[in-house]
Amino acid sequence: MNYEKVAAATDMVRTYHHKHRFGIIGKLLDRDEMTFGEIVEDTGLHESYISEQMDILQKDGFVDYGDYEDEESFSPNHSFLNKLNRAVRNFTGG
Repeated sequence: MNYEKVAAATDMVRTYHHKHRFGIIGKLLDRDEMTFGEIVEDTGLHESYISEQMDILQKDGFVDYGDYEDEESFSPNHSFLNKLNRAVRNFTGG
């Protein structure tokens, strides 16, 4: 067993299985792109907390970062999320 791959997969699941990050990913999938301000406003959570969550989501590959009219914007990393979905389905037999 490759323990490094297992550890990486475990971290990925931890990232995804977090109620606020899961919700943010869902909102991004619905809208395809949101500015940082829109995410803060939509979630009602503090800016520093959202910043921390977005850093985690970006670091782990769940979201892509860009600039939109001089404001940070985020979009779902569809390629990564599709790959993750296939891996989970293969693992669970679904």
